[in-house]
Amino acid sequence: MLMALTLLVPIAIVIAVFALVLGFTSLACRLGEWVEERLGWQPGNALIATAIGFFLIMGPTLAARLIGVGPDALRPLAIVILMVGLAVEFLA
Repeated sequence: MLMALTLLVPIAIVIAVFALVLGFTSLACRLGEWVEERLGWQPGNALIATAIGFFLIMGPTLAARLIGVGPDALRPLAIVILMVGLAVEFLA
């Protein structure tokens, strides 16, 4: 019984991580397709749509990290943007 649990727990963790990554990627693709439709671009390339979706989901966090390396006066702005970005990523 213990041997079966030692095999099933790592397999369950791998399956859960795979499901999370797949869900995050599919949400990014759908978000990118929605943006393409709203801007009137020619949809059809899922790779570009996914890249746009990833940029929209992770953009605030990346921008906050970039602003955070700047002068100390911009640090509070970077913290606020970082909190918004992390909330967006968490919701995604």
